[in-house]
Amino acid sequence: MRHAMLAICALSAAATIVACGGGGDNGTNPPPPPPPPPPTLVHAARVTATTGLAFDPNAVSIAAGDTIYYTFQSVLHNVVFDTQNSPANVPSTESATVKRIFPTAGTYAYHCSIHPQMTGTITVTQ
Repeated sequence: MRHAMLAICALSAAATIVACGGGGDNGTNPPPPPPPPPPTLVHAARVTATTGLAFDPNAVSIAAGDTIYYTFQSVLHNVVFDTQNSPANVPSTESATVKRIFPTAGTYAYHCSIHPQMTGTITVTQ
């Protein structure tokens, strides 16, 4: 009788483990969805402050939220924005690249205060 009782307890415990454990769902629940993709990279445009004392190109159009990369050749230049609510000015720089993001639609005029003949315009569309 004692063996029978132990066998019943063992079977009961095994049934409980199978019913509650194992982590399987027998295919009744779908797997979790994959994680969302990474955000889309922001578009960019490039403007070069040349050794010929010009911004090339001197007029660029981008969408709101896009980035302008100002590349400064081996002559000291800066970017001073003439339009209100522009990104921060770019200090005197040479042989480097500096980026500015334009979150708001509008037209942004700028110049190099070291070489006043260097001017440019960024047009940002919605």
